[in-house]
Amino acid sequence: MLQKSKKIGQGCLMVLGILFLVLIVSVSFSDRREPATRATVPTFTPTTQTRVILPTVTPESPTPRPTPTPTPLPAFLARCLDVPTDKIRGIETGLTVGGGGWLDDKTAQAVRSNDYSKVFMIAAAIYGPGMGNGESIGIWASNDLDPALGIIMGVGGFGEEFSDWPKGSVSDAQITYVSDGVREAEDCVRYKQGRH
Repeated sequence: MLQKSKKIGQGCLMVLGILFLVLIVSVSFSDRREPATRATVPTFTPTTQTRVILPTVTPESPTPRPTPTPTPLPAFLARCLDVPTDKIRGIETGLTVGGGGWLDDKTAQAVRSNDYSKVFMIAAAIYGPGMGNGESIGIWASNDLDPALGIIMGVGGFGEEFSDWPKGSVSDAQITYVSDGVREAEDCVRYKQGRH
């Protein structure tokens, strides 16, 4: 009996295996789809030889940068002269600015006047209470730029008003604000101050 049951068991196993194979085969056939049809792409077959000419690209030459033209210097600068510090300190001894004042010797300039044989118009920024921050420029006339030589006279508004030097306008030379070299000396100082 044991043998008979063994044969039945083997037979059952065999039947189960066949059923399993049938199941797998049937599933794989039911999942099969029709192959997709490919879209046909038209092909171009030239009958004559076609030649394509591409444009040649040449690199553009760089645009030359314009050469900056130097700004011409104002004409009065050719007449500007530096004034020795000791000459400015000498003029400064005659200042009458209330509360004390001083002259800027770093930007002081002189111009030789064309109205007189040997007169220099000396301009310097005046600093002190109420005189602004270098905007007030005094003018003095001297017949020499050497600190130890020459006479000094006040010229125009600030030079006459804020110093006790003799007034140039009442001197024999009658040196005034409109005399040649006065405005130019003032312009020289403003240029040196960077206020041009």
